[in-house]
Amino acid sequence: MKNLFGGFFKSKKDRDKKKKTETPAPPEQKREPQIMESVSPIPEPKVRRERAYTTYSDEEREYIERYIADAFGPIVRTYYDADGEGMRVDIAVTEPTPDRRYYTLATIGMGANRMRVPKEMEERNAAFAELSVCLPADWDFVNDSWPFHMLKMTARFPFDNHDMLGVGNAYHGSIVRGSEFAGTFVIPAATRGRVSTRLMLPNGKIVNYYLLLPLYEDEWQYITTRHDSVSFWERYSERIGSIVVDTERESCVSDVEIEEEDEWNI
Repeated sequence: MKNLFGGFFKSKKDRDKKKKTETPAPPEQKREPQIMESVSPIPEPKVRRERAYTTYSDEEREYIERYIADAFGPIVRTYYDADGEGMRVDIAVTEPTPDRRYYTLATIGMGANRMRVPKEMEERNAAFAELSVCLPADWDFVNDSWPFHMLKMTARFPFDNHDMLGVGNAYHGSIVRGSEFAGTFVIPAATRGRVSTRLMLPNGKIVNYYLLLPLYEDEWQYITTRHDSVSFWERYSERIGSIVVDTERESCVSDVEIEEEDEWNI
Protein backbone atom coordinates (compact mmCIF):
# COMPACT_ATOMS: atom_id res chain seq x y z
CA MET A 1 0.00 0.00 0.00
CA LYS A 2 1.29 3.46 -0.91
CA ASN A 3 0.58 6.29 1.53
CA LEU A 4 0.00 9.83 0.29
CA PHE A 5 2.77 10.88 2.64
CA GLY A 6 4.37 7.51 3.26
CA GLY A 7 7.60 8.96 4.61
CA PHE A 8 5.88 10.71 7.49
CA PHE A 9 3.79 7.83 8.79
CA LYS A 10 5.93 4.81 9.49
CA SER A 11 4.59 1.31 8.89
CA LYS A 12 4.03 -0.83 11.96
CA LYS A 13 7.18 -2.75 11.10
CA ASP A 14 9.36 0.35 10.87
CA ARG A 15 7.86 2.92 13.23
CA ASP A 16 10.29 2.11 16.08
CA LYS A 17 13.39 2.66 13.97
CA LYS A 18 15.59 5.61 14.90
CA LYS A 19 15.57 8.50 12.42
CA LYS A 20 18.46 10.80 11.56
CA THR A 21 18.38 14.42 12.67
CA GLU A 22 18.50 16.95 9.84
CA THR A 23 20.09 20.37 9.84
CA PRO A 24 17.60 23.10 8.75
CA ALA A 25 18.34 24.81 5.46
CA PRO A 26 17.59 28.42 4.45
CA PRO A 27 14.34 28.97 2.52
CA GLU A 28 16.00 29.33 -0.84
CA GLN A 29 17.35 25.78 -0.58
CA LYS A 30 14.72 23.17 -1.37
CA ARG A 31 15.07 19.92 0.55
CA GLU A 32 13.03 17.06 1.85
CA PRO A 33 11.15 17.94 5.05
CA GLN A 34 12.33 16.45 8.33
CA ILE A 35 10.33 13.47 9.48
CA MET A 36 8.34 13.75 12.69
CA GLU A 37 6.98 10.76 14.54
CA SER A 38 3.21 10.62 14.85
CA VAL A 39 1.96 11.36 18.33
CA SER A 40 -1.06 10.44 20.40
CA PRO A 41 -4.37 12.26 19.86
CA ILE A 42 -5.06 15.19 22.16
CA PRO A 43 -8.43 15.26 23.97
CA GLU A 44 -10.61 18.36 23.82
CA PRO A 45 -9.82 20.79 26.67
CA LYS A 46 -11.99 21.45 29.70
CA VAL A 47 -10.25 24.63 30.74
CA ARG A 48 -8.94 27.46 28.60
CA ARG A 49 -5.83 29.18 29.93
CA GLU A 50 -5.01 32.67 28.68
CA ARG A 51 -1.50 33.78 27.73
CA ALA A 52 0.25 36.63 25.98
CA TYR A 53 0.69 36.29 22.21
CA THR A 54 2.99 37.82 19.65
CA THR A 55 2.75 38.50 15.90
CA TYR A 56 5.20 38.27 13.03
CA SER A 57 7.46 41.21 12.23
CA ASP A 58 6.96 42.80 8.80
CA GLU A 59 10.01 40.93 7.51
CA GLU A 60 8.82 37.60 8.90
CA ARG A 61 5.35 38.07 7.45
CA GLU A 62 6.89 38.81 4.05
CA TYR A 63 8.76 35.48 4.28
CA ILE A 64 5.56 33.69 5.28
CA GLU A 65 3.52 35.13 2.40
CA ARG A 66 6.31 34.37 -0.08
CA TYR A 67 6.44 30.79 1.20
CA ILE A 68 2.66 30.34 0.85
CA ALA A 69 2.83 31.53 -2.77
CA ASP A 70 5.74 29.15 -3.39
CA ALA A 71 4.23 26.14 -1.64
CA PHE A 72 0.52 26.46 -2.46
CA GLY A 73 0.09 29.10 -5.18
CA PRO A 74 -0.34 32.89 -5.48
CA ILE A 75 -2.36 34.46 -2.66
CA VAL A 76 -5.58 35.92 -4.08
CA ARG A 77 -7.04 37.21 -0.83
CA THR A 78 -6.32 37.32 2.88
CA TYR A 79 -8.93 37.23 5.64
CA TYR A 80 -7.65 39.27 8.56
CA ASP A 81 -8.52 38.17 12.08
CA ALA A 82 -10.93 40.72 13.51
CA ASP A 83 -11.91 38.75 16.63
CA GLY A 84 -9.75 40.83 18.94
CA GLU A 85 -9.54 37.85 21.30
CA GLY A 86 -6.69 35.39 21.81
CA MET A 87 -3.98 34.77 19.27
CA ARG A 88 -4.29 36.58 15.94
CA VAL A 89 -4.74 34.12 13.07
CA ASP A 90 -5.10 35.56 9.56
CA ILE A 91 -5.96 33.19 6.70
CA ALA A 92 -4.52 33.42 3.18
CA VAL A 93 -6.37 31.86 0.23
CA THR A 94 -4.72 30.50 -2.92
CA GLU A 95 -6.90 29.71 -5.94
CA PRO A 96 -7.02 26.47 -7.96
CA THR A 97 -4.41 26.11 -10.71
CA PRO A 98 -3.98 23.59 -13.55
CA ASP A 99 -1.64 21.51 -11.40
CA ARG A 100 -3.59 21.99 -8.14
CA ARG A 101 -7.31 21.95 -8.86
CA TYR A 102 -8.35 23.09 -5.41
CA TYR A 103 -8.16 26.04 -3.03
CA THR A 104 -5.63 26.06 -0.20
CA LEU A 105 -6.28 28.04 2.97
CA ALA A 106 -3.20 28.73 5.09
CA THR A 107 -2.92 30.38 8.50
CA ILE A 108 -0.64 33.34 9.19
CA GLY A 109 0.10 34.01 12.86
CA MET A 110 0.22 30.69 14.68
CA GLY A 111 3.95 30.26 13.95
CA ALA A 112 4.80 33.58 15.58
CA ASN A 113 4.26 31.84 18.92
CA ARG A 114 6.23 28.95 20.41
CA MET A 115 4.31 25.81 21.35
CA ARG A 116 5.09 23.90 24.50
CA VAL A 117 6.78 20.75 23.17
CA PRO A 118 8.88 17.94 24.71
CA LYS A 119 12.66 18.28 24.54
CA GLU A 120 12.98 15.77 21.69
CA MET A 121 10.47 17.76 19.62
CA GLU A 122 12.31 20.98 20.44
CA GLU A 123 15.49 19.41 19.08
CA ARG A 124 13.62 18.64 15.87
CA ASN A 125 12.59 22.30 15.55
CA ALA A 126 8.91 21.39 15.99
CA ALA A 127 7.88 24.24 18.32
CA PHE A 128 6.48 26.55 15.61
CA ALA A 129 3.70 25.70 13.17
CA GLU A 130 1.15 26.97 10.66
CA LEU A 131 -1.90 25.11 9.34
CA SER A 132 -3.63 24.61 6.00
CA VAL A 133 -6.70 22.94 4.50
CA CYS A 134 -7.54 22.08 0.89
CA LEU A 135 -11.02 22.82 -0.51
CA PRO A 136 -12.54 21.79 -3.88
CA ALA A 137 -12.67 24.31 -6.74
CA ASP A 138 -16.47 24.66 -6.44
CA TRP A 139 -16.42 25.43 -2.70
CA ASP A 140 -19.16 27.82 -1.50
CA PHE A 141 -17.26 30.27 0.70
CA VAL A 142 -20.41 32.24 1.54
CA ASN A 143 -22.48 29.38 2.94
CA ASP A 144 -19.69 27.03 4.04
CA SER A 145 -17.24 29.11 6.06
CA TRP A 146 -16.60 26.47 8.73
CA PRO A 147 -13.06 25.64 7.43
CA PHE A 148 -11.96 29.12 8.54
CA HIS A 149 -13.29 28.45 12.04
CA MET A 150 -11.60 25.04 12.04
CA LEU A 151 -8.22 26.54 11.15
CA LYS A 152 -8.44 29.30 13.76
CA MET A 153 -9.67 27.08 16.58
CA THR A 154 -7.09 24.38 15.89
CA ALA A 155 -4.30 26.96 15.64
CA ARG A 156 -5.22 28.41 19.02
CA PHE A 157 -5.62 25.10 20.82
CA PRO A 158 -1.95 24.43 21.73
CA PHE A 159 -1.46 27.92 23.15
CA ASP A 160 -4.74 28.23 25.02
CA ASN A 161 -4.02 24.89 26.70
CA HIS A 162 -0.21 24.83 27.03
CA ASP A 163 -0.07 21.84 24.71
CA MET A 164 1.37 20.94 21.30
CA LEU A 165 0.36 20.06 17.76
CA GLY A 166 2.09 17.66 15.38
CA VAL A 167 1.64 14.93 12.80
CA GLY A 168 -0.89 12.34 13.95
CA ASN A 169 -2.73 14.56 16.44
CA ALA A 170 -6.53 14.44 16.37
CA TYR A 171 -8.90 17.11 17.66
CA HIS A 172 -12.60 16.87 18.45
CA GLY A 173 -15.58 19.11 19.11
CA SER A 174 -16.55 22.68 18.25
CA ILE A 175 -13.57 23.25 15.94
CA VAL A 176 -15.69 21.90 13.07
CA ARG A 177 -18.88 23.73 14.07
CA GLY A 178 -21.28 24.11 11.14
CA SER A 179 -20.20 20.95 9.30
CA GLU A 180 -21.03 17.25 9.30
CA PHE A 181 -17.60 16.46 10.69
CA ALA A 182 -16.66 15.87 14.32
CA GLY A 183 -12.95 16.63 14.43
CA THR A 184 -9.66 17.02 12.54
CA PHE A 185 -6.52 14.99 11.89
CA VAL A 186 -3.05 16.52 11.34
CA ILE A 187 -0.71 15.48 8.51
CA PRO A 188 2.18 17.27 6.74
CA ALA A 189 1.13 20.08 4.40
CA ALA A 190 0.64 19.30 0.70
CA THR A 191 3.17 21.57 -0.97
CA ARG A 192 3.94 22.01 -4.68
CA GLY A 193 6.80 20.13 -6.29
CA ARG A 194 9.73 19.71 -3.94
CA VAL A 195 8.94 22.72 -1.76
CA SER A 196 9.69 21.78 1.85
CA THR A 197 6.98 21.69 4.50
CA ARG A 198 9.36 23.71 6.70
CA LEU A 199 10.30 27.36 6.39
CA MET A 200 13.31 29.04 7.99
CA LEU A 201 12.67 32.67 8.95
CA PRO A 202 15.41 35.35 8.99
CA ASN A 203 16.06 34.81 12.70
CA GLY A 204 16.67 31.08 12.16
CA LYS A 205 13.30 29.95 13.52
CA ILE A 206 11.80 26.93 11.72
CA VAL A 207 8.05 27.03 10.99
CA ASN A 208 6.41 23.67 10.19
CA TYR A 209 3.40 23.55 7.87
CA TYR A 210 0.63 21.03 8.45
CA LEU A 211 -2.62 20.04 6.74
CA LEU A 212 -5.93 19.42 8.53
CA LEU A 213 -8.22 16.58 7.43
CA PRO A 214 -11.80 16.75 8.79
CA LEU A 215 -12.87 13.59 10.65
CA TYR A 216 -16.24 11.92 11.06
CA GLU A 217 -17.27 10.90 14.56
CA ASP A 218 -16.50 7.20 14.03
CA GLU A 219 -13.06 8.09 12.60
CA TRP A 220 -12.30 10.17 15.68
CA GLN A 221 -13.44 7.28 17.89
CA TYR A 222 -11.27 4.86 15.92
CA ILE A 223 -8.14 6.96 16.53
CA THR A 224 -8.79 7.61 20.21
CA THR A 225 -9.97 4.16 21.26
CA ARG A 226 -7.09 2.44 19.52
CA HIS A 227 -4.55 5.18 20.26
CA ASP A 228 -3.18 4.48 16.79
CA SER A 229 -3.02 7.29 14.23
CA VAL A 230 -0.80 5.20 11.93
CA SER A 231 -3.39 2.52 11.20
CA PHE A 232 -6.03 5.23 10.70
CA TRP A 233 -3.83 6.96 8.12
CA GLU A 234 -3.26 3.65 6.32
CA ARG A 235 -7.02 3.13 6.03
CA TYR A 236 -7.61 6.73 4.95
CA SER A 237 -4.91 6.52 2.27
CA GLU A 238 -6.34 3.28 0.88
CA ARG A 239 -10.04 4.14 0.99
CA ILE A 240 -10.17 7.92 0.51
CA GLY A 241 -6.82 8.79 -1.04
CA SER A 242 -7.47 12.54 -1.30
CA ILE A 243 -6.36 15.49 0.81
CA VAL A 244 -9.16 17.72 -0.53
CA VAL A 245 -12.16 18.16 1.77
CA ASP A 246 -15.14 16.12 0.54
CA THR A 247 -18.31 16.64 2.54
CA GLU A 248 -19.94 13.65 0.82
CA ARG A 249 -17.17 11.12 1.30
CA GLU A 250 -17.74 7.92 3.23
CA SER A 251 -16.04 7.14 6.51
CA CYS A 252 -12.86 5.12 6.09
CA VAL A 253 -13.66 3.07 9.23
CA SER A 254 -17.36 2.38 8.67
CA ASP A 255 -16.65 -1.37 8.66
CA VAL A 256 -14.93 -1.30 12.06
CA GLU A 257 -16.73 -1.92 15.34
CA ILE A 258 -15.70 0.69 17.91
CA GLU A 259 -15.36 -0.44 21.51
CA GLU A 260 -17.21 2.31 23.36
CA GLU A 261 -15.99 1.22 26.78
CA ASP A 262 -12.45 2.16 25.76
CA GLU A 263 -13.49 5.61 24.59
CA TRP A 264 -11.08 8.46 25.30
CA ASN A 265 -13.06 11.64 24.81
CA ILE A 266 -13.02 14.50 27.30
